[in-house]
Amino acid sequence: MSNPVTAIVKNISNATPTVKTFSLGLASPIVFRAGQWIDLFIPGTSLIGGYSIYTCPPKSGLALDIDIAVKYSNHPATKWMHTNCAEGSKCSVQVGGNVILESSTTSKPTLFIAGGIGISMIQLLLRDSEAKVLLMYSSRTNSELLFKNNLNQLAVTHQRFSWTPVISREEEMERITKESLNAVLKRLNPVNSVDTRTFLCGPPSMVDQVDIYLRQLGVVDISFERWW
Repeated sequence: MSNPVTAIVKNISNATPTVKTFSLGLASPIVFRAGQWIDLFIPGTSLIGGYSIYTCPPKSGLALDIDIAVKYSNHPATKWMHTNCAEGSKCSVQVGGNVILESSTTSKPTLFIAGGIGISMIQLLLRDSEAKVLLMYSSRTNSELLFKNNLNQLAVTHQRFSWTPVISREEEMERITKESLNAVLKRLNPVNSVDTRTFLCGPPSMVDQVDIYLRQLGVVDISFERWW
């Protein structure tokens, strides 16, 4: 794990009714890889929050700016980010995380399954990849679909990318089921659906259940990040 680096909040935006995005300027460059997060240390307190980076790692390897997405909760650090943090606020950040989502030259089809705020790491992966990519994005409501416009634009500019929203708490309630996963795998990789890379990110209960379904379907190339 890297050493903490001082950061200044350069911009704050409301991305959805419960999610804010923060652009952070760093006092010194950091190295991070797609899929990693930051531990963010609140100044003058012992509070620490962990948040996904959705900035693409620069090809130079050194980043002086990063963007994070933070969903509101009563967790003290997250509550501070939503209610006390302002443009110009200072904090410290440290890169962490072992689930690395490489941009790869492989042509192996790749399925991403994200729940809620977990979508913020998915955008990193199309820049250099040649693989066919499909995203299943689970969210409680349509208004909480983070980066929906960005995803629609990616689907327009990258013919090998598509995404499917799964809305769990509106009139036509949906769930990620074994049957829906099987259908998506066959759509993504008709010749050999189990020969698919899969990345999961979201609440532990969702990640654990989807992991079971995928293994029951014969998929073994599974990486995941559970929220804590």
